[in-house]
Amino acid sequence: MWLCASIRPRYGSGPRTAALAGLAAWLFSSVVVIQFALLQLIQLPVGELAVPLAAYLPIRVVASLVGASQLTTGEAAARS
Repeated sequence: MWLCASIRPRYGSGPRTAALAGLAAWLFSSVVVIQFALLQLIQLPVGELAVPLAAYLPIRVVASLVGASQLTTGEAAARS
């Protein structure tokens, strides 16, 4: 959520910004997991991580969209 809130001034508030924040968070976490696999800090081959990482992308984007809608609702409630 902090990533979405930090890029809102530049990209504006809305679902596109939330989706971009979710994509960026997914990309960062995927790179970290792949690096752990390459360094053998987790006991899975890199090829076996493709399906879970691909399945996590839509989950991450939807979670960011839901969180951004709550952030927008909270701002509207604070104004009134």
